Formats: sequence, structure tokens, C-alpha cells
Amino acid sequence: MIVLVLFIWGKVIWDIVDADSGHDEFVSEINVVHAIDETEMKVMDTYQLLDRYRDPFLDKEHVPDRIKPTKTVDRPIKQKAEAPVVTVNWPEVKYLGRMQNNQTGKQSAILVNQSKEMVVFEGDSIADAFQIYVIQRDSLVLACNGHFKTYYK
Repeated sequence: MIVLVLFIWGKVIWDIVDADSGHDEFVSEINVVHAIDETEMKVMDTYQLLDRYRDPFLDKEHVPDRIKPTKTVDRPIKQKAEAPVVTVNWPEVKYLGRMQNNQTGKQSAILVNQSKEMVVFEGDSIADAFQIYVIQRDSLVLACNGHFKTYYK
């Protein structure tokens, strides 16, 4: 057993030393250039979807139903009533920042409306029509009748 181990290690060491010796037994030069004929090249840019395929669950081929021609029927088309366009006159608000109560976690925003500085909380109303919807670190969202506007610092 020891003789076999010594033989294998000797072979490995001999291969390493022989590889570092620098002489190459096999050197090959390939100077073949193949010209590409452009008429032989074909580019496939379209694909065809097959409607017959093997069903992987039932393990049988799927055969599509033939499409029956449809009849055209003249029916009056009911027009949907257009929703009235509502324009909201948003107040000129400047968002200055937010504060947070460490004990309750309740946030308040500092903003300027009509040259007045005020502190408001989420859910509060300003100008009797606009509700403070969300207070975030960099923005304040006002809501009015389902419309929203974001004010940034």
C-alpha cells in the first residue's frame, strides 16, 4: 500500500516538475480562415404559435375547438354619463417639516397657510375643505373630495 502511495505521489511530482521545464512536446498552428457567405445566413425573426400541443397534465394532445362564425347583431350602445370635471382650488401651503411625540408617536406637521404658521395633525382640516391626509418626513398630502395633492419641503 505504501509503495502504491509513493508511486502516485512520485508521478504527481514528476508531472509538476516536467510541466515547469519549459519544453513543449506538442505545438499546433492553425491558420485556417473560413469565409462566411452571407447568402447562407438566414435570420429567423418570426415565430408561429401552434395551437396543437401536448397537455402536460392530461398527457394527451390538445386539439382546439373550431371557431364558429359569429352573428352580428345591431344593438344600441348605451353611452356612459360623463363624470363632471371637478377642479379643486388648492390652498397655497408651504410645508416646513414634522414633529413627533415620543410618548404617543403622534405626528404633527408645521406648515404656512395664508402667511400663518400652524401646527396640524393627521385628520385635521384647514380652510374648512382640505384634510391633512398623510404626514411624511419630506412631504404632506392634502385631501379634498377624493382628490389628493402632495406638498414637498
